[in-house]
Amino acid sequence: MKKLASFADNNLNVLLVGTHGIGKTAMVEQLAREKGLKLSYYSASTLDPWTDIVGVPKPTETEDGDTYLEFYRPKKIEDAEFLFFDELNRAHPRVLNAVLEIIQFKRINGTPLPNLKMVWAAINPPGEDYNVEALDPALVDRFHLFLNVVPEISVPYMKTKMPEGLARVLSEWWNDEVTVEQRKVITPRRIEYMGQLINLGLDFDDGLPKFSSVPMPTKNLRDRLKKWRRGEEHLSINRESIVKNVDKFTDMVRDDISIAPSLVESLIEMGPEEITSCLGLLELFPKDLINNVGGIKFIGWRRAVFKLLKDSKVDLELYPKVSEIYEFAKFEKEED
Repeated sequence: MKKLASFADNNLNVLLVGTHGIGKTAMVEQLAREKGLKLSYYSASTLDPWTDIVGVPKPTETEDGDTYLEFYRPKKIEDAEFLFFDELNRAHPRVLNAVLEIIQFKRINGTPLPNLKMVWAAINPPGEDYNVEALDPALVDRFHLFLNVVPEISVPYMKTKMPEGLARVLSEWWNDEVTVEQRKVITPRRIEYMGQLINLGLDFDDGLPKFSSVPMPTKNLRDRLKKWRRGEEHLSINRESIVKNVDKFTDMVRDDISIAPSLVESLIEMGPEEITSCLGLLELFPKDLINNVGGIKFIGWRRAVFKLLKDSKVDLELYPKVSEIYEFAKFEKEED
């Protein structure tokens, strides 16, 4: 988005290239909102070159009695500061001819579009499994920049559509277990739809295309969803939530250690009292993560944790990994 913003700040024409369902249009719409630009979106495959772009001709007489054609164009294109042509390589050749002049000169049939600052377009990659045509090189050459858009799952965006915990489960599953070939079917847009189905209590499998011969790792997703429903559904991963729900988080990590790294940042923020209440959870972590959470903190912090445990008469042998990394033996020796 930072790169796109810099393109927009300089009124550059951009061609976005990427597979379907990865958020090309959503990015453009978000950019227009953030920049306060009046955006006109066009699905190029359904455009009519006359009624939608060039305008409808109407014979008009001058005061001298001569007749000329005046073109009446939609207000949408006249007012636009930012034009976006989606699926441009599915457009009719006549549409492409009209677009060519707009991109380079910001005009139609020689008449300037008074407010237009830039023209962007999106295409699916030619030569893959798409019913698209290669764009005319002369048209392609009108764009200042070309950007390959790589599919990614955005949890901040997804959690506007579903609970954050569910968004994280789907994101982790997609990143960990969905192959490059499977991502041609399970796109980021498909993940969003699956999340909406799950949130409605419906079977996400009904949202997967049945015509694909590519096997889907859905069993693993069902296992992840079961774990999420057992305790993560209403839990946010932050300092206060972990302290309040330490038993639930402990069970989650015990069931699936891959959750541990996502908790580290919140645990690092904790003071001695809070971390002491979470030692059972922390003891499940690999040693390198325990060290990240508190082993490298100043000695007074670790001594305070030790003192809290001793005052509570907690058996330090219950926490051998934490005791080793936090140097509890050293503090015990100092007491002796």
